[in-house]
Amino acid sequence: LVHVHIEQETFIHFCLLKAKYERECHRRESLQKKLLELEKELQNRQCQSILLGQLQTDVERLHIAFNALEAENNQLTAQLSLVQNSCPSSARLSSQLEKFRHELAQTCHESLC
Repeated sequence: LVHVHIEQETFIHFCLLKAKYERECHRRESLQKKLLELEKELQNRQCQSILLGQLQTDVERLHIAFNALEAENNQLTAQLSLVQNSCPSSARLSSQLEKFRHELAQTCHESLC
């Protein structure tokens, strides 16, 4: 009878340990899954950070290009004014330069958008 009681206690203890082991295994799997999700999220954020840095560099380059085009546009406008003032009969040339100036300004605007 004592022997049976010890076997029952041992069996109960075994069942409790097995249940605890299964809970810990499940918890470990859940934690591993969460860890993988967090690692993937970190990797995504690192990629986004790299892309953001590249975009910032591109924006800086576009601003530099825009400033250069704007300076060229101002220079062309000044030259156009000189031509218009010195040669009133150059309306056709003036019209072509004005069209080019407008296209240049539109290109600059589209580059920034």
